[in-house]
Amino acid sequence: GQNSASQSMIRIRSACESYIYNNYFTKDSVKNTKDGYNFFENSASDGSSMFIMYNTFANVISYYYSKNNIKSKIHFVNRLDKLTSGLVIVAKNQYIHNLFSNVKITKKYHALVSGLVDNQGSIKIKIEKEENSIKRIVSSVGKACITNYKLVNYDGTNSLVDIELVTGRTHQIRVSFEYIGHPLVNDPLYGTIDNQNGMYLCAYNIRFKHPITKKEINIEI
Repeated sequence: GQNSASQSMIRIRSACESYIYNNYFTKDSVKNTKDGYNFFENSASDGSSMFIMYNTFANVISYYYSKNNIKSKIHFVNRLDKLTSGLVIVAKNQYIHNLFSNVKITKKYHALVSGLVDNQGSIKIKIEKEENSIKRIVSSVGKACITNYKLVNYDGTNSLVDIELVTGRTHQIRVSFEYIGHPLVNDPLYGTIDNQNGMYLCAYNIRFKHPITKKEINIEI
């Protein structure tokens, strides 16, 4: 059985990963397979059905655009690191995408990290890309990173933390918690693999001011 912190994170992660499917596809049209791919049933005009395989988020968006007759390229306003789940903003045209370059986006994450962290804290480091590797390392000549966090739950082994990014660097959260001695559980780059449940890192909240209406947008899952 999972510990309480892990159970909380699994529920959050499940909500994140299924968000696009729950909102844009009926449950009957999504067929999960053992290899992690998803098949969406598409009814043809002659009444027959065909199954289309999508294994990337971009392909899911392409399918949504096609079904809703949206003629545009995919413009990702923000991105998530590999193994991270959660919210992504997609602009439906280049003009809106360009406007977002002047919009401050605040993101909050949930993560499961090893050990007991302080009740709250701020991790301030500088990181840069390691030569000939996808990893980031702490370096005096790197880019500044600020990561604020609060402890949500501790189960005696791992801590569930609520994180708000002040800066947004690649692998920032993962490097920051490794730096303070609490790497993310099951992080294959910066920690150790303890079980087969995967890494728990989810962007569950995004706040920004709409670039046209100027309305404050706060989205949480």
